[in-house]
Amino acid sequence: DHEGTEADPFTNEDACKVAKHEKYNNEDFYVKGKVASFYHLPGSRKDGAVSFYLEPATAGGEQFEVYKCYKSTGSGEESYLKDSDIWVGAIALAHGTFTTYGDQAETTGAKLVKVEGEPPAPRQTLTKTFAEVLAVGEALTDGDQTWDYYKFQAYVTVMDGNNYYLTANKGEALIPGKSDAAHQEKDIKGTNAIELYNAGTDADLKAKLTKNAKIEVTMLVKNYHGTIENGGAALTKDNVTVLEEGEPWVINYQEKTTAEALAVINALEDGKTADGYYAVSGVAVAITSEYSTKYGNISFTMGDAATDTSLLTVFRLTTDAETAAKIVAGAEVVVKGQLQKYVKDAIQGTGIITAVTPGGGEGGGSGEQKEYESLAKYTFTTQTANNTRSISAEVAKTVFTKAAGTEILGDFTTANSVYEGANGGSAETAWTLFNILKIGKSRTAGKLVFKTTSDVSKIVVKGGAWTNTASLTINGKTIATAFADNIVAKDVIVDGVLTNAGTLEFEFDAAKEITIECGNTNSNANFGIVFTEMEFFAEK
Repeated sequence: DHEGTEADPFTNEDACKVAKHEKYNNEDFYVKGKVASFYHLPGSRKDGAVSFYLEPATAGGEQFEVYKCYKSTGSGEESYLKDSDIWVGAIALAHGTFTTYGDQAETTGAKLVKVEGEPPAPRQTLTKTFAEVLAVGEALTDGDQTWDYYKFQAYVTVMDGNNYYLTANKGEALIPGKSDAAHQEKDIKGTNAIELYNAGTDADLKAKLTKNAKIEVTMLVKNYHGTIENGGAALTKDNVTVLEEGEPWVINYQEKTTAEALAVINALEDGKTADGYYAVSGVAVAITSEYSTKYGNISFTMGDAATDTSLLTVFRLTTDAETAAKIVAGAEVVVKGQLQKYVKDAIQGTGIITAVTPGGGEGGGSGEQKEYESLAKYTFTTQTANNTRSISAEVAKTVFTKAAGTEILGDFTTANSVYEGANGGSAETAWTLFNILKIGKSRTAGKLVFKTTSDVSKIVVKGGAWTNTASLTINGKTIATAFADNIVAKDVIVDGVLTNAGTLEFEFDAAKEITIECGNTNSNANFGIVFTEMEFFAEK
């Protein structure tokens, strides 16, 4: 009904239609409507982004999401939206690129141009019982938080990494009939508990949150996918008063070799965490995610020997830079934490095993756990009958075949030493491989650069190495031994298809330009990286 301009912006209903229209998807428009609820509250994300849904004309109707919105002026923290800038009930005018994610009509990013309406009255602090606060949180729409602060008393019952769970009574079971060790399971969320999310990252606050301590806490109340937790900015020691001292958290670690730890994990159901904590000894084999100064963590694989092929993944171990520098291939390590069996949908039949170090005790903290949502998955389709062909940036785009999600590929700007299909070996071992993308060949480093229509924060690739001298970098993140256990050879090729494709994950800051490079550490080697599948993710 409207033009989508600043003078005549779309309504919620207009925006939903246009975002799903093939002709106008990924174009910029203006939209205006009442803020119905938030997906990302002001102050809830480190990058300052705020995401909100518009109120439909008819109750229960489709809602347009203004996703990752900032102020229209300023940069960095100056552009972050605060509670006083946007609130439920405000009439917001925003400008952004329209798209769809699954069935959700939204922006890929937006600027808040104007807001109308009266902001809420100054926040109050309301004193309530534990049960009353829990009920307030359960009544909220998923992702929303209260405007007022709530002060209530509770007992600190469970420590799970940097998160703590409060209950109304001392030592109360969060799951009736479960043992104390089972309280550490992730499914305690959504029960009769209130979570103090990430409270363990503040050392002064953490010192107050001892086991069975009775505390009085003042906080905004948030509903996050059914878990009732603290909203707004991170809690500090000033938010908590200790009424009755508790006792130290004592963690009894079961000592295991890496092989023994893997046996514990393999006995679990997918996604489950073993009861209790473990001290696992072994040797670091490869760094899978280099030390992050931003989050203070590192990820690596370990075995009982450097030559082991059955490996335990130590996922986001929180530590300092000095300690992280000592974690190199071949270093002897002891990791204390919980054991979890984690199988990704994209890797059916293969277990990715994670050990997360708990907060408190001797283990350190578990680090910030990011959540990702899949944007699109691509396989590769050979465009020629030849078994290999050097391709340009323009042709490279046609090799990507979308298998799931929304089309997110933009312009391809660089394709140096990039090929579709591959072959190799002498007469006795010769092989031909179709429907793959290959980067690097014949002593020449390969490079592929392309743009995306949405921010990408993680890429998961499946494939193998042409030789074990190859290295792979995606947006500056390097895995030096990329696909070391998945070397392309004739015995792993069946009817032109690679059957032993390995999997690697690359996490980086949100970007709309992707650079994939394959370097060469041996000038006499015929090398390269073979891709069979690539999946793109955005941080939630």
